[in-house]
Amino acid sequence: MEQPHDKQDRDLSGVEVGRTVAERLKWLFEHIRPTGDELAPGEPPGRPYSNQEIANKINNDPGIPTTISQQQISKMRRGEAEDPRMWHCAALCRVFGVDPAFFADDQAAEKVRRDLSHILQLKELGVREVALRTVLANHGLDDSEVPIVAALIKALASRRSDGAAKGVSE
Repeated sequence: MEQPHDKQDRDLSGVEVGRTVAERLKWLFEHIRPTGDELAPGEPPGRPYSNQEIANKINNDPGIPTTISQQQISKMRRGEAEDPRMWHCAALCRVFGVDPAFFADDQAAEKVRRDLSHILQLKELGVREVALRTVLANHGLDDSEVPIVAALIKALASRRSDGAAKGVSE
């Protein structure tokens, strides 16, 4: 699966994938972003794919037995494609790295949403742990202190949220 947008570093459990092809395609564009090697040098990460980029990925993949225009993708995203072709839906699934049944099967779409949510949660945890390890190293501590410091941070965050819930400020 492609790297999601940095802004999307959150739990997607409450985020609906939608029921129509247009809603699901919109969801893919909102939540799956270009990888670092797909970006131009110096281009910041996190931007969405363009219709043209997705059309190019489909049209340049020798394993996809169809072609598509950026205009067709645009029509599909707006819900104006009267009868999206099965091959186009399968090609979109392939380039976005999701289950080929994503557009047709509610359970497959829900599994993609769940999987992406887990990836985002793991990514966020990984970034936090790397940052914590860096801070510890900068203060002469080693990795053995990570669980202790992480537990302290968790306790402080819990204490702060308990105080906020009671209307108490520190």
